[in-house]
Order: sequence, then structure tokens, then C-alpha cells
Amino acid sequence: MILRIQPCSKNTFPLHGILIKSNDLKHWLYMLQILEVDLDTVPVFAIPDNNPNSIWGCFVVLKNVVLNEFKLQHVQFYQSINETLFIPEFSALYPKISPSEIANLFSKCPHIFHPEFGLFELENPINWQDVLEIPLEQNCVITTPHIAAFQPQIIRKIEIKALPPEDILKNMEENTFPKKETFADKPLNWKEKIKFQLLKWFFKTTETSDGERKTEKSNWFTAIALLLDKILPNSGKLLEQIENDFNDLEKRNQSEIEKLMQLFKNNPEEALKYAIPIDINGTNRGGNKGTFTMSLRWLKFDLFGNANLSSGGNILFQDDSMAKLLQQYNQTAANFIKEKNYEKAAFVYLKLLKNKQMAASTLEQGNLYPEAAALYLKYLDNKEKAALCYEKGRMTSDAIGLYKELKMDEKVGDLYISINQQKEAFEHYNYVVENYKKTEQYVKASLLMRNKMGDKTSAQEALLIGWREQKDSFNCINNYFKNIDDIQILSNEIDKIYRNETNEKSKADFLKALKHENKKDARLAKQTKEIAYEIVSELAKTNPNILNELSAFNNDAQLLKDITRYKTKQNDN
Repeated sequence: MILRIQPCSKNTFPLHGILIKSNDLKHWLYMLQILEVDLDTVPVFAIPDNNPNSIWGCFVVLKNVVLNEFKLQHVQFYQSINETLFIPEFSALYPKISPSEIANLFSKCPHIFHPEFGLFELENPINWQDVLEIPLEQNCVITTPHIAAFQPQIIRKIEIKALPPEDILKNMEENTFPKKETFADKPLNWKEKIKFQLLKWFFKTTETSDGERKTEKSNWFTAIALLLDKILPNSGKLLEQIENDFNDLEKRNQSEIEKLMQLFKNNPEEALKYAIPIDINGTNRGGNKGTFTMSLRWLKFDLFGNANLSSGGNILFQDDSMAKLLQQYNQTAANFIKEKNYEKAAFVYLKLLKNKQMAASTLEQGNLYPEAAALYLKYLDNKEKAALCYEKGRMTSDAIGLYKELKMDEKVGDLYISINQQKEAFEHYNYVVENYKKTEQYVKASLLMRNKMGDKTSAQEALLIGWREQKDSFNCINNYFKNIDDIQILSNEIDKIYRNETNEKSKADFLKALKHENKKDARLAKQTKEIAYEIVSELAKTNPNILNELSAFNNDAQLLKDITRYKTKQNDN
């Protein structure tokens, strides 16, 4: 009798062996280690190749091998016939022989049958002590190093500790702005006034559209220039000196406000040292006997100190000087912001225009968060804006302190999470959740528990409470279903809530929620359609408009016509 192996669609016998194709002993050990085979208890047989003195692979006898448990290359599972004959998986013997015949044929020892190497007798398993050389143990002296400095692998918290507002303001007073300087121009004496009046016959000053002053020569000057040119050979330098003298006298003869305005156009930082404050109502302080004089008023451009040198009293401006000065201050502040010189812009708003809100927002715009926070706290009593500045500036602990005072617990929780203090964060989140429940805002409570606390179970329970108490019932049940990803679980929940937790008042909202679930999966479509028909048949008599909801579950054109006829009949009755 000749035994053959034929392909088969299924395994007839249990899998009790693994064949590894490789002639490398190291590879066998590598594979056996991955398979977690105990070499002391599991027999392993070397399989010879068809060529003399060559190895094909090895066969491992294993009990209860689970198919697809091992995803390894060059590994083939084997069926065991009475633990006597091993044949490949998905194969059968031909001709068929009974187990008793196999036991008689292979009574001496087990055999393995394979198309490549044929029938092989599994007589002597590998003795690992004969093929493995165990290295000798060596006595080693172990030197324990000193404990190194701890270097964290993960940075869990980064924040900047803010100075107290008083220290921030004091630092700005001392270091932010330049020191005192004196103004060079002096008023005209009586001789200079006479000279100036005479020179006005030869020159006149006009103002251009952009506010610049321009000196023009009169006809008298042109005539005298021609005469001098004939008499004196170097008259050009003399005439130029006369024009320079006029410009200097004309400048010094300007009103003090005009000097200040001109200085703002030429050197705004220098002009700030002499500028006079104007409050929001257009009044101002710092004059002398009702007039404005060009005297030094600021030792430095500090925002928070009182570095004003001038004395008190109201200034009486003539014409539209007040409006021009106010416009100039605002333009100067805008220019400083454009140049990203936010501190000087804030100085203009706070000290000159008395606009504390603009000063604070300018500092915030320039990312000067500690200074902006100090301004919000000291002058505007706006703790929320100050806390926001601390938050933007990574001064988290200071922001948390202010948000606690404001009882903004969810924001406090968010900031605690940002610095990896989950326990404190959850404590404040729970305050918010309990408040939502007291005010019957179950959807908000659920979203916070799910998204920020990771408590999906409690989030679903809150939605069910809202559904049962009919508090925003549609959104509660809609979110409840939306949070279930498993279709089978969702199907069970839809059926359970419909059967046990709906009534005449809530069924309309339940039907509305089913419209969304109907589109999720084909398995849900049939279930939701049947429930929809039940609800509509129950409520149609008292609420005919509910028939329109069926279009979401059945797009049959005839159904829409039937609904229209039914509603018309109901209205006629």
C-alpha cells in the first residue's frame, strides 16, 4: 500500500506540531524563543534533507496549537493522528486508513509525513546539552556609580512667576524711560524782538498741508540781494546768515503750544518730556498763571509714578490749540504703536490722555502681560482681564488665583490641567458639574465630564437624568445616542429606552432623535423605522403633523400623498 497526502479544505485532526524550515540551529533557537517553548519539556526533532549529511529543518511537538497564534515565517502547523503520525495542516491521507491501522504501522515511534522529504521517523529528540555550549560563569567586580543628577524626560509644568503688581510698577518707574533733560530755547529779549520785526519785512513763514513750516523771501529781500551782489562780492553768505537768524528768531517767537506741537513732529520722544496732561473731558493741569510754558514736566516716562514736575493750575488755551494738542497726542500714540514702541504709547494714553483702558490694552497688545495685568488691577479693577494677561504670559498660578476670586471654576480647572495638577482640576470641574445639575443643564454637565474629565459613564448618566426629567430632552437623548459607537450596544439602548423610559410627552422627542440614528447603519434603519411607525400611529390622532416625520424613515412618494390626504381629512372633521 502506498500512502499519499492530498489537499483538504479543513483539518480532520487536531494541530499538535510545528515544522520550522531552516538548516541553521541558531534560527531554530530564535524561533523557539519567540514561541516560548520550554526546551526541557518540549521534544524537538531534527529533520534530514534528501541530500546526504544535510538538514531540512526541525519539528516541534506541541499540544493544543491555536491557529494564527503565531505569525512567523517558515512555520507550518501539523495535524496529529493518535499522536503517532503527523501530517501537514489542510491535508488528508490517501487512501484512508483507520487509527488502529496507523497504530500498527507506526507502533515503534511517531512519524512525520511531508511532500518534500517524505516519511521520517521521530525517534531521537535533540539533546540540547550536546549541541549547546554553556558559557562559564565569571566572577566580576561591580562598581556602583554615584547617583547622577536627575534629568526629567518629560517636562510636565512650565510657568512664569509674576512679581507683585507694586514691584512691576516700581520697576517701570525706575528703568523704562530716559532721564531728565532741559529745553534749550529761550524767549526773545527786547533787542531780538526789534530785530525780528525788521526781518519780517524780508521773510514770511507759511505752513504746508502736512504741518511743516516753510520760509519764503519777500520782494524787498530780492531787491536788496541784487543790490548787495553788485556792491559786495561775498554777499551770498551774508544773506544766508540773515535768513538763518530769521528762522531762529521766528522759531523762538512761536507760542509755547506751537513749540510743543513742532517738537512732536520732529522729535516725539523729546516732546513727551514737556507735554502737559489732558483728561478725557478736555481739561488739563500743570500750567502757570493760566498759560502754558515750555518747561520740563516729566523726569522720566513712567506709567505709574508721579514724576510730574509742573505745578497745579488750569491752562487757558486759545483758539483750537486744545483740539490740536489732543489730536497730536493720539497721533503720537498711534505712531509709537506702529513702531512697536508699546511702552511709550501706553505712557501717552495713561499720563497725557488719562485713558487708562487704552494704556492697559496697548501694553497687552505689545505682549507686556505683567505690566498690563498690573494696570488692570491698580487702575481699572478688572480682575478678569488681569487674569487673562497672566494666562497669556504663562503666569499660571497668578491667573488661577484671580480666576478663583472670580469663581470661574471651569477656567481654574483648565489651567490646573495645563500644569498637570489633575486632582485640583477635577475638584473645580466638579463644582461646575454640580452647578449645571442644579440648574438642570444636563447636556453641559455631560460635555464637561466626557471631554475634560474623561468620565464617559457619568456623562451618559447625566444625559439620562435630563431625558427622564424632560429638561432639554431632545438634546439629552440625541447626545446619549451619539456617544455610543458600538452599533449593537446602540441598538439595545434604543430599544430599552423606548420600551421603558418613554411616555406620551417624550415620544415625539424620541422620534426626532431616531431620525439621526436611522442614517448611521443599515442594521439600525429597520429597527428605527419600526419604532417610528409605532410612535406615529399612537400620536397621529392628537398630533397629525407628526406624520411628516415618517418621510425621514421612508421616502416613498405614495406615503407622502397618503399623509397629505389623512391630514386633510382630519382638518375637515
